[in-house]
This record gives sequence, C-alpha cells and structure tokens, in this order.
Amino acid sequence: QQQKQQQFETNMMKTKMENRMNAVYILLCLLSACILPEVYGQTLVKFGMAYGDNMVLQAGEVGAQIWGFALAGTVQSVTVSLDTKPVMQNVQVDASGVWKAVLPPQLPSSVQSPGHTITVTAKTANDIDTDASASITGVVFGDVWVCSGQSNMDHPMTSIINATEEIMAANKIGSKVRLLKVRKVASNDSTVENIDLPGLETRWSYASNVTVSNFSATCYLTGYMIQQQLPYPVGLIDSSWAGVAITPLSSSASCARCGVDAKIGCPGEPNVPQNATAVYNTMIHPLHKTTIYGVLWWQGEASGAGCPAGRVNSTLATYYCLWQSLIQDWRMRWHQNSNSSIDFPFGFVQLEPTASPSIRWDETAHRVSVPNECLPRVFMAAALDFGDTVAGVHTRYKKPIAARLARAAQAVAYDKSDVYYTGPIAANATASSDGSVVTLVFSSAGDGGIDLRSVGGFSVCPVKKAAECYEWSNDILFYNVTSSMGDQSNEIKLSIPPEVASLGGPGLIRYEWQSLPCNWPKLEDCPVYSKEAGLPAPPFMIGVGNTPGTQPPPCITSV
Repeated sequence: QQQKQQQFETNMMKTKMENRMNAVYILLCLLSACILPEVYGQTLVKFGMAYGDNMVLQAGEVGAQIWGFALAGTVQSVTVSLDTKPVMQNVQVDASGVWKAVLPPQLPSSVQSPGHTITVTAKTANDIDTDASASITGVVFGDVWVCSGQSNMDHPMTSIINATEEIMAANKIGSKVRLLKVRKVASNDSTVENIDLPGLETRWSYASNVTVSNFSATCYLTGYMIQQQLPYPVGLIDSSWAGVAITPLSSSASCARCGVDAKIGCPGEPNVPQNATAVYNTMIHPLHKTTIYGVLWWQGEASGAGCPAGRVNSTLATYYCLWQSLIQDWRMRWHQNSNSSIDFPFGFVQLEPTASPSIRWDETAHRVSVPNECLPRVFMAAALDFGDTVAGVHTRYKKPIAARLARAAQAVAYDKSDVYYTGPIAANATASSDGSVVTLVFSSAGDGGIDLRSVGGFSVCPVKKAAECYEWSNDILFYNVTSSMGDQSNEIKLSIPPEVASLGGPGLIRYEWQSLPCNWPKLEDCPVYSKEAGLPAPPFMIGVGNTPGTQPPPCITSV
C-alpha cells in the first residue's frame, strides 16, 4: 500500500512538472522562433471550407480572394505564398480569428495546367514566423459559378434521361470542370449569418462518372457546356436544397425589404427548411467571401405553391419583389465581401410545366424576357415545353434545358453578340380599326423569323376588364383566340371573337398562361418558336395599344 502511495505521488509530481514545462514551452514559442503547429490541439491556421486541393479560383483583372481561420490571440498575421513565392505578407487576423487575402490578378489557367500550390503561414503575436501552415495544391484559375435553388437544381445526374450515358461522358471532361457540393444544414436563428459553411458533401474534385453521379444535373450540364466554349477550367459549387421557397434562400435584409418577417415560416414539404434565411445563413452567406464569376438558379415551384402568395402584379411580399431583391442583395454582398463583380451574371431556368404561370411572369419582372431594366445582366432558359409525365415537376429533360441556359450564358455572361439565345419576344400589339384582328410584333425573332407550329396558346381580355385581367390574370375573363402568321416573318395575327367588341374591343393578350402549357405532355410543342435554334417564345401578357392598366409595375429599387 505504501508503494502504491509513493507511486501516486511520483506520478502527480511528474504531471505537474510536465504542465509547467508545457507552459514554459508555449511562452518561449511566443518569444522565439520555434515549431508551434498547434496550441492545445487547435490548428493555428487553416483555409475556409470552400477551399481545397484541385479547386478553381476566379481568374481575371480583379484578384481572387482566399480566406480562412487562425487562432485569435496567438496568431497575429499570416503570409500567403503562391508556388513558394510570398505574394501577401502581414495579412491581419481579426478578433474572430478570420484572415482574408486578395491574390494578385491571375490569367486563366490552361485546361492542361497541373495547378498551383497556395500556402498560408502563421506568425505569432510577436511577429515571429512559425512552422504552422496550411496548403492547397493543384489550384487552377478560371471561372467559378455557384448553383442554387430547389429540387430541379438539387436533383442529381442519376435522375435525368439517358443518365448512364451522360454520367459516363463526364470521364472525357475531367479536370476541365471541377465540382464542390455544400452539405445541407439549416440555420435555427434568422439573425445569425454563419462565417463558414457547415460542411461539404464532396470536396473539390474533377468531373468523372463517380463525382457527377450525385452532383446537381442542371449545374453540371450547364457548367460543362459553358466550359466547352472556353480555353480554361470552370469550377461549380452546388449549394441547393430540394423543396425550399425563395425566402429561406434570402437574407434577412432582402426579406425585410419585401415585407417578409424572417421569423415566420412558409408552408412547405416535411424536413425542408421553411423559415426565411434558414438556408441563406448557412449555405450562401459563407460563400460571399469567395470570388465568383456568376450564379445559376432554378427555383420557384415551392414559392408558387403559396409562399409567398399574392396578386399576379402586386409588388410587395411576392416573388416579384423577393426575386429582384435576392439578385441585387447577392450581387452586393458578393461584391463587398470578395471583390466579385457588382453585376455578375445571374442565369436561371424559367419554370417548367406544372409550375405557377405567375411565378414565370415574376421571373422576368413582368417584362417578357431578360435581361431588362429591372434585371440587368440576367439570362434565362425557358423550360415550359419540357413537361414530364413520369417525374412531374422534376422534369428529367435537364440536358436540353441546360443547353438553352448555356447558350444564353454565352451571349449575356460572355458577351458573344453573335449568339442567338432569347426565342421570339413579344414587343407590341395593335388592333385593327374594327377590333377583329390583333397583330403581335416580336422582337429578337432570329434569322428566318417565327416558326408558328400551332394556332392555339393565345387568349384575349376585353378593354373594359383589361386592368383586372392584368392584375389577377383571372381565366374566366379571357377568350381563346386563333393565330396565323402575319405579313412579316416576325408577326402573328390573332382573330378576335365578336363578343369582345361589345366589351370595348381587345385590351390584353396572354400567351401560354397555364400550369401545363404547350400541349403538355408533348415535348417541344409550343405554338411559337424561332426558326433559328428552335427556341420557344416565353409566356407573356401584353396590352393592346395603350390600354390602361396593362403596364408592368416599377422595378424594385437597388439595395
């Protein structure tokens, strides 16, 4: 028993001595150059979650920002090196332990580039170098796109038509397209915007049959088609969540601007975040510190189901406001936090069949197509002719839709003026003197003009009801009409029913304003297409002449 007591006392003395030695060691490390990779098991310096081996950083005239964490109070600054050459020194660590550095502007890497190594080395509070560092390797410079939205952005490559063939084709793409997928974690506090991402489903990786299988189909297919027109790599970050409305993807400021209380939830699917800001705070806000080229988006189905609801042409607490506000808010925050362009390109898929026609209208700010004065440098792909009787709202025809979106990106995001991308856009409508015929003139009809494939899809509201029709788009106030080609290749003539004359004549024309438009479930069977590229005219409402009450509401003002 006495030996055990002696052994216990010896061990206690040894432990005290070790603790004292550790304390002295740490103190000496703060006063001299010694190896200090960790303090009490905490890493001294590391990159943020969105950074990793084989990633793509944004190339261009403005340097890409990188950022991460250092042990506040112990690390005063960091040095950033590109391929062993210091490019940023004395990068300060703030009180929350975050360091941020903007790299010198870099030209895009070739698709064959083996990539660069970026190293961050910590300095102690006494400005002493340490051996504590973090590195990422195989880093290339190109264009970074963030993909967000709900199910049609979230659904993976395994869910599309010809999935096996398309997945295997990714092996030919390889390092030209690199993928990062954010883990789905929602915020429980609408007032807290997370500093870093909650985690990753997959770290940066080359496109292959393995990596694309569970990656967003819309994001990957659009991204690789964009890359096919570029001599450098493209990086894709998927941060989407099936079933969410627009409000969980919005910041609290953006919601408040549209009269939405961030503490109030919306009706939605089980196990899907419903409170405003719930997804933005955790999965979008942390990405604002990463420099990007643009955003790809597909969302609206959940919002059309009643969150938020409102009149077709009201502007407060509706998709009309929230959509414009979100784009402006995201652009401003990315610009302020990472030097991303203040007007970076923002592309979206206009909703597919089974979705709300009023949301499709909101997506263009009631101006038929984009870009426009409310939505500058925004581009879209119409998807109203890709219904799916098997998958319903989750159309499996992602590849042709992605092809339209990538085509629009070439024109709007990459300024290729020779790329036709809009489909015919209704520009004005005029009535004959007796009101029996309305002539629709389309701008941007493309080479060869309009391809009128069928005579339906159009309806007319009389002048006396036009303002009400424009405000609510009530079906019972409209009369179906038949169409024929006009005198010019960009004109369509509509035959107006005689009973409309007794109500003041034709006042408002509506096109494919249905949840199931375009002879659903037939594919690519809308009435109006362009002969060039076979692009559909998007749905619209347009006043005849100067009919009162048929003008779009004002744009939502900038943040």
